[in-house]
Amino acid sequence: MTLVLVSVFLLFCLFSVCSQSWWTAWMFMEFSLIWFFPLVNKEFMKSKKSSVWIMFSLMSLSSIGLLLSMFMGSLFIEQGGWFNSWLILSFMFLSIKMGLPPFHSWYLEVSGCLDSWGFLLIMTVFKIPSLIFLMNIIFLMNKFNYFILTYLYSLLFFSLAGLSCFSIRHMLIYSSFINMTWSLSSLFTFSSLYVMFYIVYFLSFFLFWVIYEWSSFKQINVEESLTLSKKEMIILMLSMANMVGMPPFSIFFMKVKIILSMIEEGIMELMALLSVSLLMSVLMLWMYMSMLYLMTLWKTSLFFLNKKINISIMFSITQSVVLLISILSLSLILI
Repeated sequence: MTLVLVSVFLLFCLFSVCSQSWWTAWMFMEFSLIWFFPLVNKEFMKSKKSSVWIMFSLMSLSSIGLLLSMFMGSLFIEQGGWFNSWLILSFMFLSIKMGLPPFHSWYLEVSGCLDSWGFLLIMTVFKIPSLIFLMNIIFLMNKFNYFILTYLYSLLFFSLAGLSCFSIRHMLIYSSFINMTWSLSSLFTFSSLYVMFYIVYFLSFFLFWVIYEWSSFKQINVEESLTLSKKEMIILMLSMANMVGMPPFSIFFMKVKIILSMIEEGIMELMALLSVSLLMSVLMLWMYMSMLYLMTLWKTSLFFLNKKINISIMFSITQSVVLLISILSLSLILI
């Protein structure tokens, strides 16, 4: 039964992406959500069944709002100012669907209650139809400065919030929106580049999640890192390095390709997006490497000399060390 639900959900997502009309894309996106809710409620939800109803209510509200904004936008298509206003309204409802700030609370709650396969779906495939809508909105906007600034502010908020996380699952949730910056950057250049980046990101995330399950611990945090062997720790660190785009891994080369494409376009808005995206990547690298450094430090005998040490203080100390690694990675990206 689970395989059937997943297959139908993926099929409707594919139909939504391949649609030539906004209306058919919206219809198939809603069909995919209809099949996603029973899948989450019956198969993938570990606890807090009420989170499914919160998600259902917000998805229904955003779907109605998106449909209304599309209808009103088609009426005001000849009036540039009004048309851009309705496009911004469409982006707001898409933000609810994707869990972007300031509509991120439901996404954090639902993602924390899902099991591994449900978390994998909501972090990857679930976002694809909404990202295609965002691509069309950006192409139709005459002036998208306000949209870019708002979106980058949202990502900056997520990056700063992720610095205080001690759970790798929460860090993955926050950092996924930073990676979304790069996918959106590729939409400003070539749509094929966006597809390539998202395929690489999906495979990298899937690889990390397989390692997560293979390591036989369900809730990764600092304390449970004690159960990892050296081999598992090395594999986990390599997969994380790929997720944050460190050289010489695949996501790093995709980001370099996006940077070169944006430089060739020579548009100031894209260059501003590039600068903030690099800052987001450094912050993401910072929080990943801080967690990994603390995991390694926890396993040393020196750390056990004082078992009452405050983990938050140790986390702050390691940030100053990891900042040097982050600056080095940023320099490699800029070269």
